[in-house]
Amino acid sequence: MPGVSVVVERLHGGLPWSAVSGTPAVLAARRALATAFEHEPVIGGAGGTIPIVPELARHFDAEILLVGFGLPGENAHAPNEWIALDNLRRGMRAVVNLYAELAAASRDPRAAS
Repeated sequence: MPGVSVVVERLHGGLPWSAVSGTPAVLAARRALATAFEHEPVIGGAGGTIPIVPELARHFDAEILLVGFGLPGENAHAPNEWIALDNLRRGMRAVVNLYAELAAASRDPRAAS
């Protein structure tokens, strides 16, 4: 377009990342979320652009879980971001449930399957 110039600059590196489905931690998270929200969780592709995630996984040799409780219309990261209080409360329950699931799995590896 006449009068317009564009400069593309790489601002940061980082590898794309995706959780591995079916691992004990993912199954524990699915159970915790289903209990708290009374519905099966939806697995979506979000958060893959957070460059620290693959670095944390590599550095600590750890499985990473990214779990969100907001809905699309809640304007995440916008100046008018908000979250429904019910989602926040259920999200807190889900985290407590997840910790209980992970603790049970660490005591008995068969509990994670």
